[in-house]
Amino acid sequence: MSVIMMRDADDGVKEEADGDQDCIDAEAEAADEAYVAFTSGTNGIPKGTAARFDAVLRYAEAKRAVENITSDSRVCLASNVTFDLYPGDAYCAALAGAAMVVASRAMIQRDFARVLVLGRATHVCCTPTVFSLADFPRGRVDAPDLRCVSLAGEKMSARTLRAFAST
Repeated sequence: MSVIMMRDADDGVKEEADGDQDCIDAEAEAADEAYVAFTSGTNGIPKGTAARFDAVLRYAEAKRAVENITSDSRVCLASNVTFDLYPGDAYCAALAGAAMVVASRAMIQRDFARVLVLGRATHVCCTPTVFSLADFPRGRVDAPDLRCVSLAGEKMSARTLRAFAST
């Protein structure tokens, strides 16, 4: 697994870091907590929700199968790390052995199209608002490597739908 770090520089240079670094050897049971996500809740009161390893792995495997994420894929982690989409995308990419394309929030907000194109992202999952920051007026023609765009969390704009539905 590789992590492609998009540098916040005018020349668009990127670094590829090999993911075969030393890891902590630990075992987890299926019912163990993988992480805790904090949400505002439906009533506006913050609450933490534990995600168990078995549920996270089932979700990641289902997402991998539905979106055809393979070891040749490059998954752009475009959601904020605190947004509930982020862990699922990261676990899914790791499970598939896919590369993860990572950029700063500032770089995504300034030129998301450049992040996707230079990172040769094949998959991205984010909100429609974040995706609209990538100006692709001709849809996939402008992003030839992008095979799967998964939008969630809010309504998609008609412009985005028109640009990508016909390609």
